Amino acid sequence: MTANHKTYTLPPIGNDPGLEPDVTTPGSFANTPAILPGTRGARTFSSPDTPGMPPLSNKTAWDFMPEDWTCLVDEHGEWKEGALKSLLDSGREFEPDLKHEQAAAWQAPDGFAPSTQLESARLGIVTPEMKRVAEREEHLSPEQVRDELAAGRLVIPANKVALGYDLDPMCIGRASKTKINANMGASPVSSSTDEEVEKLKWAEQWKADTVMDLSTGGDLDETRVAICKNATVPIGTVPIYSMIIGRKIEDLDYRIIMDGVKNQAEHGVSYFTIHAGILREHVKLAKNRLIGLVSRGGSLLAKWMIHHGKENPFNTAWEDICAVMREYDITFSIGDGCRPGGLADATDELQLAELVEIANLTHLQHHLDPMCIGRASKTKINANMGASPVSSSTDEEVDKLKWAERWGADTVMDLSTGGDLDATRQAIIQNSTTPIGTVPIYSMIIGRKIEDLSEQIILETCEHQAQQGVDYF
Repeated sequence: MTANHKTYTLPPIGNDPGLEPDVTTPGSFANTPAILPGTRGARTFSSPDTPGMPPLSNKTAWDFMPEDWTCLVDEHGEWKEGALKSLLDSGREFEPDLKHEQAAAWQAPDGFAPSTQLESARLGIVTPEMKRVAEREEHLSPEQVRDELAAGRLVIPANKVALGYDLDPMCIGRASKTKINANMGASPVSSSTDEEVEKLKWAEQWKADTVMDLSTGGDLDETRVAICKNATVPIGTVPIYSMIIGRKIEDLDYRIIMDGVKNQAEHGVSYFTIHAGILREHVKLAKNRLIGLVSRGGSLLAKWMIHHGKENPFNTAWEDICAVMREYDITFSIGDGCRPGGLADATDELQLAELVEIANLTHLQHHLDPMCIGRASKTKINANMGASPVSSSTDEEVDKLKWAERWGADTVMDLSTGGDLDATRQAIIQNSTTPIGTVPIYSMIIGRKIEDLSEQIILETCEHQAQQGVDYF
């Protein structure tokens, strides 16, 4: 592999280099990859379990299908009477041992037509976007991309509008390469549409896989349209940022929210950050914090709820927002509006309360359309977690991971800043069924000043975390 005119040797995949049977050596994909459908592929690019850790989840997206789809396998995992004969007579490809974790085991409602990548995957269809992703992920076939997507371990952020421009489909997931996101945006005092497009091109030149437009000033619509039209990578936004331009947060209402989401969807935005997890009952918990609410989206919505005495409007409009997401095939994660701003507030009651609501939203909506929010196929939920220098442990972080997965989180971000970071990260990766992300700079400055950061430290840290199995940075 070459980068910046330098050559790097990729580490071998498979075989545990540990010298003892009960030791997993960090920095290795010790389990040989098994990129297979359903739960059989859950351990792909992972390491052996550390003794005493809880087992992997035995569920995939196939366990959260829409209620109006019919399964040919009963609740005991047995094929229903006549199902196997019917499949054999039809000549349709299927694997008896896969049971419900395959397209052949499901019947969509009469007249159903797939609108999204996930719905196509559920029907066993390989789309042009899946084929392109397989070309870019040389180790994956189009069918493996489809199966990983159907299992909920992979997403293709590709707004249908953006596909009509220059978007080159890519994926994020457990079986895919590690991906890099770049943040950019115009402010009220600097930059212009042309400058933002130039930033985009620089980000693409230096191989950013996705770009987040966080503009808060200038002509937001013009800038967003120009970026989407000129981008070859998926573009993401935080919709609430533009919804309050020219108005107070207190003036936000259902119609403004729905118009804003629809508008950005029409522009070609491929993924959204929506702060729907912070609730009215959570706001009072902020008074116990040293630093309070540090998320811009979270603090804006807390102010709205205090002013109106009502529930988070993004939360109450959730299913309607998701209907728009399905129409345009947009991916999004729920913003962590209650994330801590310092170690003193890490893993406090407020942060965990929001995580529970994110889990509830995910659980509720997966019954309508698994691995998505509401009826918005391919919508994805991220959960943030991490140990601090004054709280939590490796076992507690694994416990958080299992709760996040139990309630349907699609990706998990390890934001640990304390404890044994390597051991914690390795334990999370080897026990996860979802893609794991990190912010590498957090660990780069453990035990050193930010001023001591160097190119060598950056490259070594990124390479080390990639070798451990981190899926996105």
